[in-house]
Amino acid sequence: MLHLHNQSVNVYSHLVGASDFAFYSFHVIWGRDLDQAHGRSEGRIALLLYCWSVAICFACSAAFHLLSNHSPSVSSLCNRLDYLGIIVLMWGAMVSTVHFGFVCSKELRILYWTLISLSALCCGRTILGTDFASARLRKRRTIFYAAFGSLSLLFTSHGVVTYGWRLQYVRMSLSWMCWTAVANTCGAIIYAMRLPERKWPRRFDVWGSSHQIFHLLVLLAAWLHLQGLTQALAAVSDMGGLCLSRKPCSGLLRE
Repeated sequence: MLHLHNQSVNVYSHLVGASDFAFYSFHVIWGRDLDQAHGRSEGRIALLLYCWSVAICFACSAAFHLLSNHSPSVSSLCNRLDYLGIIVLMWGAMVSTVHFGFVCSKELRILYWTLISLSALCCGRTILGTDFASARLRKRRTIFYAAFGSLSLLFTSHGVVTYGWRLQYVRMSLSWMCWTAVANTCGAIIYAMRLPERKWPRRFDVWGSSHQIFHLLVLLAAWLHLQGLTQALAAVSDMGGLCLSRKPCSGLLRE
């Protein structure tokens, strides 16, 4: 870890990210700016779940890039944990967003939590039971994760149709979520196309490779999603527990 090599950026970028989100989880629990007046306990739990899922994902990623040259068996194990960590992050991001998007419907929350969790389990089974980590499946892995992430389009669209755009824009912080999607999509495209090292070989072995850019964009996306969830927590709390089926809280939307 003390020597500069082609995995240094990958290791430290996600090691720092894992530490940041782990420490922020304590702020979620005890932070004064997230006191009872600014969020119910259920909202805190949703935010805490997301922070832990990100910390787990980034810790698995850092461990893989640090130990990948240990031995073939350790590399294979850590590689699978790395891919499983991505599923954990996506699961945590979606279930926490569902909490705020369907805060007034316990039935819909349970429905989407179940659907997302079952899909995550199926994805995990695929990762553990197939040759998922091979280099030749690089583009397929990108499509695989995109398919799992498309569940967010399903529950977001459902929420907008059910409650209206104006209310869901506030409750789900859709502007932040859109920027999150942009960062993740850009990272996935760069990772799949292996730019810029594919066009300029050997120039980006230590700095600036596609995987490093992907790591940094995923870090950015995780932070953007956290900001969105924090604003969603504040928005839902400011509604004072009032649940309306379709009419948005006009006082909230004017702020």
